[in-house]
Amino acid sequence: MLPLLRLLFSGRPIQIVVSASPARGPSGVGSGRFEPALVGVGGRHAFVHQTTAARPDHLVRGALRGIEAGCAVYVVAADPDEERSRGAAGWLRAGAAIESRAHPLFTYDVLAGPSWADRMHVDSNPQPDQDWPSQYAGAGPGPSLPGGRPPGAHRCFTFADFALLDPAAASHFARVPDGLPDESLVPVAEYLTSDQGESKRRLPTVVALDSSGASVRLVVSRALARATRECLDDWRSLRELGGVRNPYVERVAATLRDEAGRAASERVAALVREHEAELARIREESVAEAMDSLAAALVSGDPGVLSLAAPPAHRPRLAVSAAPQAAAAPAPAEQATKVEQTSGGFEDPFVDSELCTSCGDCLVVNGVLFAYNGNKQAYITDPASGTYQDLVFAAEKCPAKCIHPGKPRNPGEPGLDALAKRAEPFNR
Repeated sequence: MLPLLRLLFSGRPIQIVVSASPARGPSGVGSGRFEPALVGVGGRHAFVHQTTAARPDHLVRGALRGIEAGCAVYVVAADPDEERSRGAAGWLRAGAAIESRAHPLFTYDVLAGPSWADRMHVDSNPQPDQDWPSQYAGAGPGPSLPGGRPPGAHRCFTFADFALLDPAAASHFARVPDGLPDESLVPVAEYLTSDQGESKRRLPTVVALDSSGASVRLVVSRALARATRECLDDWRSLRELGGVRNPYVERVAATLRDEAGRAASERVAALVREHEAELARIREESVAEAMDSLAAALVSGDPGVLSLAAPPAHRPRLAVSAAPQAAAAPAPAEQATKVEQTSGGFEDPFVDSELCTSCGDCLVVNGVLFAYNGNKQAYITDPASGTYQDLVFAAEKCPAKCIHPGKPRNPGEPGLDALAKRAEPFNR
């Protein structure tokens, strides 16, 4: 490491190429390894590019940028057994090293700007926002998960899966024996996210293919599980430096969401309090006005002094003389009409507005059919603006029982028989 640091701090335009094995340690699963790319990043003045020959486009772009930067470090994945890595198997292992986070791709570009957000890039990796690249088991080609795993479960490709490609790591796998309780076997990705007490009662596993091509489940050794955890920790740190799933940003976003939620809740509560206070004020004023008018009428003996709102044209009007005098005897036809209205129900709906307490219940049922007059007492605006059901519901909710639904206007409205029966007590 010291020779590398001396070169980085020499101030000379030096191009350094380092060959790195994605395996962690001599056996492929040992804990800890030297990370020359991160040492180069720590120098802060050199262009650093961790890449692989399996991604020639990524390698060439970084090389051209590094030449422009002057001082650069290139960390290129290499198979420790060159003879074994020839042909398709070598490309398979190189690609698997990227997928398993054993050799993640990243660039530290000192020419891009002064901040980490400008310089650090990890987006060339598959699914960079996830701990491990994954797909749904059973969705597409490939072996399904044995052991009763449900369809649609995630199948992650971890460092332990990458170790299956290394014959030197064969001693770290054992086939699951028959009769072992299935609840004690979990995928290695799930094992790494469980707490310490839970992980002691579980065995990490991976899925592999046997010589016949059938899916089998293998138990992973504790040493390989530790190496997989170290690989995950390194990837999370690298991802955080690259601005992907940054915990600080996530905490700030969560705080802002909580504050916005609290502010919205407080605003709604304030509006509800204002509405309730306004309703209470309107009710108090309306009751006081009604009592004053009633008292004046009782004292004077003249019902004409009552502060009645002008009723709609379609409701029966109360005939009140300007001074106490004997009313003319009604004609027989007029007398028959009044008898029919008092005994057989009203044809048109109306509201005894002078009895309204301004509770607002009818406006909740239909704010177009019902409205307040100048005295904040309800009346019917237009019977055609609502249904007969609205009229009946409002009459049932009205605490003053001053709403009279009359008879249905639309013979095609559903449920009229039941509604008409419920309206009878309010049409008498």
